[in-house]
Amino acid sequence: MLQTGVVKQNADARTLAAQAAMERAKKYVPGGGYGGTSVLSTEEEQALNNAMFNGGLDPKWINSRTAKIFANQEMLNPGKQWNSASAAAAFERSNSTMNSKALLSTIDPLLGKLLDSGKALGNSGLPLVNGVVNWAKAATGDPKIVDFNNRRDDIVAEIERGLLGTGVFER
Repeated sequence: MLQTGVVKQNADARTLAAQAAMERAKKYVPGGGYGGTSVLSTEEEQALNNAMFNGGLDPKWINSRTAKIFANQEMLNPGKQWNSASAAAAFERSNSTMNSKALLSTIDPLLGKLLDSGKALGNSGLPLVNGVVNWAKAATGDPKIVDFNNRRDDIVAEIERGLLGTGVFER
């Protein structure tokens, strides 16, 4: 019984929020046109109202320039969550996301080169044997081991630089 009451309260809250959004949107409808300059057809107005009422479009985004655009887009893509799309776009443009993308774009080529230099070592499927053989090669200054170790260190330094830049890691 308690759960039903909570569900009803949530539904009532959503209904009240949608009604409040519609009331805020009415200020853009003087004489039937959003913003007073963009007169919408009945279908466009219905689509725009549906978008706001369903919570997919924040009424504060509607003005004389955007009303017709959002109405037409809502008719083409009914139920589109414009608020979520805006949040996703803002996330993509955030500094931390851009830093992460930059980090990944610099590490990816390094990983390919590390893989190639690892294959050049000619390791077997036995890690213990590989460890002994690679230790002996490193002790004698084999250029393949030196190349592998340098590439490995480059990747570690690049990851550390990226993590320092995003605030995930600090010295």
